[in-house]
Amino acid sequence: MSLKRFFQNLWHRKVTTSAPRATLAIENLPQRLDALPSTCNTALWGQDIPAMRIWQYSVLREMLVQAPVLVLAPDAQQAQAIANQPDFAQALRKGHLKIWILSDSDQQKIAKSNGFFDFLLDLNAVGLKPNHALLCLDLFPIFHYTALEHLSHLDRLLRQWARKRQQPSVWFLLFRGAFQPSMERRSFLSHAFPYAATLQMEHQGLSLHINRWNSAQGAVFQTRYGLEPEHEASPRLRANGSMVYMHDSQQTIVAADLPTVYTTQACVPGIRLLPPNWIVLPNWESLEQACQSAIAATVLIDAGTSDNLKALATLVHRLRITHPASFKIAVKETSDHLRVHTEEALAQLGINTVIYKGSQFSRTVRKLTELQHTWFYGKVPESVDEILDALTPIAEYGYHSPEKFCHTLRNFLENPLRAHLSHSLVHLHLLPTVSHTMALQQLKISRPGELFTNYSREIVIFLYACREADMDNVLSRIFQSPIESIFQSQESFHLTEDINHDLIKMKISLQKLSLPDYSMIFEKSNALSLKNRIKEDTNSTEEIKKEFPLSINSKNQNIYHNKRTEWVQSNKEVK
Repeated sequence: MSLKRFFQNLWHRKVTTSAPRATLAIENLPQRLDALPSTCNTALWGQDIPAMRIWQYSVLREMLVQAPVLVLAPDAQQAQAIANQPDFAQALRKGHLKIWILSDSDQQKIAKSNGFFDFLLDLNAVGLKPNHALLCLDLFPIFHYTALEHLSHLDRLLRQWARKRQQPSVWFLLFRGAFQPSMERRSFLSHAFPYAATLQMEHQGLSLHINRWNSAQGAVFQTRYGLEPEHEASPRLRANGSMVYMHDSQQTIVAADLPTVYTTQACVPGIRLLPPNWIVLPNWESLEQACQSAIAATVLIDAGTSDNLKALATLVHRLRITHPASFKIAVKETSDHLRVHTEEALAQLGINTVIYKGSQFSRTVRKLTELQHTWFYGKVPESVDEILDALTPIAEYGYHSPEKFCHTLRNFLENPLRAHLSHSLVHLHLLPTVSHTMALQQLKISRPGELFTNYSREIVIFLYACREADMDNVLSRIFQSPIESIFQSQESFHLTEDINHDLIKMKISLQKLSLPDYSMIFEKSNALSLKNRIKEDTNSTEEIKKEFPLSINSKNQNIYHNKRTEWVQSNKEVK
């Protein structure tokens, strides 16, 4: 080799290596994921969403910095949209950018005629040089319509063709609807495209899933990077700093705020020594404000009383839809115990777990630590009211006639959210010496969603959102006498399918049986109870008037009212 040729090659090598490399065009990604390969095909796929268009344009800008680019557009409209961008228009005028329309129908013809080799030759004919980069905006039709027996041939062609390239070849695949490639097509993707990444729009926002990516620092597999929401004003997508490694159904989240826990003072009463990464706020409002920019932190919210359920549900829903899936939400029982259907409603709206009342603080810390590497996968509903209404128990309670009992429950359980819960339908078989009336009068049900009726030689009770493990305790609560003294055996159903099947059997048998309706007895009982309560309240009122006679001319009505209230409360406690 002559000295002149040596220096020419050396100069060419310097120019080539000093040229900026095209990247994935997403800011804040690790450096090892930046460079697009030049002798391998890169597949970038996902749904056709606005963020995908931003990503495509960003990748094109990166590629234009490195080399001239040939763009394969699926239609004239998208080609024109590219030409309308000022920087792309300038590149078109200078000849650094060329656009060729490759329509869906043309791709289907190529796929069905197995004409991919001719297609690659056509790329050279329209001006693709070895030193040009290639960007295909949508290769999905070829990928989708190529017969399975031809995929291996297409795989070899693509790999052989890419080895001769000097610049990146990037192929976008925009999946239609809920399309999921088969195992054969997934295998083709993994062989033909050694570099692959997926842009996903999840319920909690955007994420970039690196399927596989080789680099000098080592290969990257099955890693998910959280992305900030796309903005029209921003020309590029940006990673938010959260990262999840997924290996063999296990996942590891990496984020700067991963060990941070935001909580309220009500969750840690009397706790003097807190872990260093815990941030305690006075109330919900300050808690929400403090964790606005959180990525993978945990927030521990005090549940408060049952009267605050709507406000709690709204807060949980707002936190979930404004944070990535790596953000954890836990709710701690502080005043009242949460009922099962309330837990389910909060889970639907976005919480990860519930810390039950009475849990030791050390156990709470341990549970939240175990929660750090979890990911919220649920689909968050748009409406809080819809979830709360769907999971609210039946407003009615107490005795129903057999026909009304079956009809009410069947209609109520039609809602899929209610069907998802575990309920209890219990058949209690009477002792020979006990009548329906005697057994029914022993019941003291006053909680919404708890219904009962008479049936054959049984009492049938429905307990809303009552798990099998809790059923015996609930039965002991609602009967004034031990159930062993009233019933000889019991049979229960807990799955919604089994409950519906049993209700159908009951309804069919009711056509043959002539069962009494005890509604009148319970109406009289309720009326008598109401009358006694009114009488008791009237007597209390007379006592109050004697103790604190009402004075319209009192100058300090607030003090007067407070004294009356204190006296009433103290007398109720004595009673």
